[in-house]
Amino acid sequence: MTKIFRLILLLKKSIGEARWNNRYPAWEDKVEVFKILFRLRYLTEIATRTNESPTQKIFGFVVKGSSYGEILYLFREIFLEGQYEFKYQGDAPSILDCGANIGMAILFFKRMYPNCKVLAFEPNPAVYELLQQNINGNQLKNIKALNVGLSAQEGIMDFFIDRRNSLVSSIHSNRGKSELVQVKTTKLSTHLNDTQYDFAKIDIEGAEYELVKDLHENGKLGKINQYIFEYHHNVKDAHFHLSDFLIPFERSGFISNLKTSYQNQGDFQDVAIHFSKNK
Repeated sequence: MTKIFRLILLLKKSIGEARWNNRYPAWEDKVEVFKILFRLRYLTEIATRTNESPTQKIFGFVVKGSSYGEILYLFREIFLEGQYEFKYQGDAPSILDCGANIGMAILFFKRMYPNCKVLAFEPNPAVYELLQQNINGNQLKNIKALNVGLSAQEGIMDFFIDRRNSLVSSIHSNRGKSELVQVKTTKLSTHLNDTQYDFAKIDIEGAEYELVKDLHENGKLGKINQYIFEYHHNVKDAHFHLSDFLIPFERSGFISNLKTSYQNQGDFQDVAIHFSKNK
């Protein structure tokens, strides 16, 4: 396949995705989405690799990542698919970002609610550096980021990472990569004493049950009005079940919506679960 033909395919794909995305009906936003998609796809699929730090401008924010493919994946998941979109009456919600990664969701929240306040947690030391660069480089206000993981206890835990791809880090060796690091852990319940949070985005790569266990045992599930989890289902050697995860929320008066897909029975699944208080 010639480079010209590949460019034409990327052009058509990017035009189509920008044109038919209902989250951005304004013409100027569709043009912006097209430019972002086309450049990231070109740099991921066609361009000769360089030693430059992967950087992309997204709706006025300058985003740095570990690869252009990573930035493309996060942009599509968070900005185009609206993975962490939530409803709030006002412009200054209090938000928890648990598993903040490079901060793409924080940028999304700041575009939705410019006056929002965010407390973010990211255990991966390499990714945390990029997170801080994206917070400081965009001069974001009312953002506090902590380089810790979340668990049911304070201490240290093993964490498997890939410094070239932040999307595959995990507490599980079969979900992360071969480099093992030890990271500090904290209990989310200890950070909820004085604030009623409006929303929590939680994507902590296999530690989600530990977080829910901590909140439930300490009577803090209700300190957050809405949650969106990326729940990791059918993880090999997991010591809990989906029902163990859902029951504490149901008993605390939350309703839930689930979104997922699979091809084969027993497949691993990333399940998006949105919990909200039953009014």
